[in-house]
Amino acid sequence: MSAIDVGVLATLVLFALPVLVAVSVFALLLGVEVPKLLCSEKIQSELGLQLVSHQARWSLNENRLPWPTIQLGWAVVAAISLILFGIGSIAKDEALREIWFIAGAVSFTLAASAPFLFRLVFRRTVLRLVRGGIVSRLMSVSRAESLLIRKLSLLGSRIENSYAEVNLKTSIQVAEVAKYILIKRATGEARDTRSRLTRAIKTLRKFSEEVADHLEGYRQVKRDFDFTKNIVIERGSPTLLAELDRLKLDLDSEEIRTFFDRAQWRNLQSKLDQIVFDLKMIRNIAEGGSDLPLSLGQACQTLNVTSTTSLKTAKIVVDALRRVWHPDSGISEEDRERRTIKTTQINVAWEIFAAAFAEEEREAVPNPRRVLELA
Repeated sequence: MSAIDVGVLATLVLFALPVLVAVSVFALLLGVEVPKLLCSEKIQSELGLQLVSHQARWSLNENRLPWPTIQLGWAVVAAISLILFGIGSIAKDEALREIWFIAGAVSFTLAASAPFLFRLVFRRTVLRLVRGGIVSRLMSVSRAESLLIRKLSLLGSRIENSYAEVNLKTSIQVAEVAKYILIKRATGEARDTRSRLTRAIKTLRKFSEEVADHLEGYRQVKRDFDFTKNIVIERGSPTLLAELDRLKLDLDSEEIRTFFDRAQWRNLQSKLDQIVFDLKMIRNIAEGGSDLPLSLGQACQTLNVTSTTSLKTAKIVVDALRRVWHPDSGISEEDRERRTIKTTQINVAWEIFAAAFAEEEREAVPNPRRVLELA
């Protein structure tokens, strides 16, 4: 064997083959380690999913990833083992033995210091490989799964557009739902991804229909508000305008947004019904009407309390309303007349509420029973 052939063989055995084996071992162990990394709650919290143009795009900060010390360590062990095997099996020529030992020692030193050199020089490159392994595992979805994710994204966009239509700023966490399902698939905890995505789509579609129905009711209240405001402006009542400003704040309140976000439809409908009733009362006063509450429900709406409100709390509310709507606070004869109508409505509502409260107390008292003693 010529010196050139020996040099090529030495390069191959002591440098090229160990590097190739080390890279292969590292890639193999990294593939095994990725599911373990995905099971980490810390890594899952760092993962971000954006459905851009109805396509899944993952984001993960490389600097938050753990350094793959174990994988690099086993890769180094494999490389060193190959180097030692090459030295022991090939370096038989006494003339070249010293050169082989020197080359082997250099290769051994380089391999042993590889983890430190990689961490110092190639830190970002290695972490990028780790990130690539995680993202590639998450991105390995079938065509059917991609179509389901697209439907999920479309439903989320439709709901958000509906909210934006009525100036309600909220967000539907569609990406978080898809992220949770895809992570469970990638870690092997749940293999039936399609059924999970299908259930999420059904749930979101039902929610979309509910949102559409209640948003239409919200739009109707907004139209009712604008109609009432026009009437009040024509009649020129500053007091009623101030009352409309309060209702406007209620319509745009954080409470309304919370009801929409949390799908608390009963609470939302109750709030909208109260606003509708208040608007009706304002229109009635502005037009000179004097409709009085006739039932406990109407009395509660007039006083802005509930049937479960204590009598003491309701009395505090009534006293405050009487002060706000006292006729002596009117700035004109017409305004004083409207305040008188409103005060009358408050007084009648209080009488109905107090009477109902007293009736409940009478029903709560047990009827006395006569005890007959037999001699």
